[in-house]
Amino acid sequence: MLHFAICDDEPLMVQEIADCLSAYMEEKRISSYQISRFSSGGALLESGGDFDLIFLDIQMEKPDGMETAGILRRQGSRSLLVFVTVLRECVFDAFETEACGYLLKPLDRARFVRTMDRALASLERRAAKSVMVRRGASCEVIPLSQIIYCEVQGRKLYIHLDSGGIIDCLGWMNSPGGLTAAFSAVTGAILSIWTMCAAAVPDRPRSRRAAAFRFPDCVRAI
Repeated sequence: MLHFAICDDEPLMVQEIADCLSAYMEEKRISSYQISRFSSGGALLESGGDFDLIFLDIQMEKPDGMETAGILRRQGSRSLLVFVTVLRECVFDAFETEACGYLLKPLDRARFVRTMDRALASLERRAAKSVMVRRGASCEVIPLSQIIYCEVQGRKLYIHLDSGGIIDCLGWMNSPGGLTAAFSAVTGAILSIWTMCAAAVPDRPRSRRAAAFRFPDCVRAI
């Protein structure tokens, strides 16, 4: 499910963006999505939500849109950001937050559609380079670029991240589409990210090492 957030202190603008977004998703025949609404940057930050795409006004009470975007990035948020504002002069500041779009008020529907096309294409590319890990009843998406190596101990998988963190998984589930996995069920096996990538891309030639392993069922390609 795609999770969108709209952050603007003008209720009418929040509704307009939501209407444009709903119309776009209906046209694309995408029904699995959710829209969260916030009237301030502080409320957005306090929500702790993991959003795919955030529409963010710039002129708000502290923290304003730019400050909110900066805080999100410092917190490690990978959400796509689209600024919606009357301020033309802030467009260059938006690049510093790695924004994927900059829309001027009042909204131009054609420009909105082009921005959404780029955003969804970006999300699709990102998903193709990620794995989803099931941890109990919850799921966590991990970009392959953040994984250094994976270690298997018994039926427990440890994913070592470039941040120094370690994610552990218990339990198994079937991999979709017969996707070959690059992890071993052998106790103590260690897999590099390169072996993992080789098996995560179906049409990529596999080494003997990659072919000898199977993904643990608790990890699947998105």
